Amino acid sequence: MAPTQSKLPQSLKFSHEIRNPKEGCGFFIVIFAEQFNLLFANHEKNNYSFRKPREGDEEYSIAYKLGKLLAKNGLNVCSGGFLGTMEAVSKGANENGSEVIGVTVNIWSSNPNKFITKEIKCKTLMERVNKLIELGDAFVVLQGGTGTLLEFAAVWEFSNKGLMDHKPILCHSSMWQGIVSIMNIQMEKEGRETKLVKAFESVEEIVDHISLKLIDS
Repeated sequence: MAPTQSKLPQSLKFSHEIRNPKEGCGFFIVIFAEQFNLLFANHEKNNYSFRKPREGDEEYSIAYKLGKLLAKNGLNVCSGGFLGTMEAVSKGANENGSEVIGVTVNIWSSNPNKFITKEIKCKTLMERVNKLIELGDAFVVLQGGTGTLLEFAAVWEFSNKGLMDHKPILCHSSMWQGIVSIMNIQMEKEGRETKLVKAFESVEEIVDHISLKLIDS
């Protein structure tokens, strides 16, 4: 019997045909961010504490600055649309005149943040990930947990396997820098491109890179 060819699940296929038109809206920068962050961990007692990043927190401030700088450079923002750093980047962009799309999923009892100008509702997590990738002209990965990791891995895999055009994929935080370095060792062993993802120390560098690639090119 001839071997069957492995195929991606339909929900993960990148479709150029169903990409939303963006006439008059300019470029959209998709931000992979997080709603909850780990505050405290006691591994011996299996005791963990989580809360949403909020104003005054470093991660909230970083995300807010990112949204603000993107807006000031004429770029629109798209994220998962909920609270935490998703709210922060939405707020920064909204307050500085950009369109802000929130791609939400109805499997949680969370309300979208008040700074999005348009909500796109998805039924499943994989549909949401696919929609975020469809909408993006560039992608920024902020510090986050497994949800952010899922989104990051998906867009990297799509670019790596030629399921989408190569677009800027940029990371912020030492955590992602470490992961990218480790993965690039494996990518080099496989003979694949090792420059699909770039890591930066500051959001200013991220915005400068996006502007160079999208606006000035």
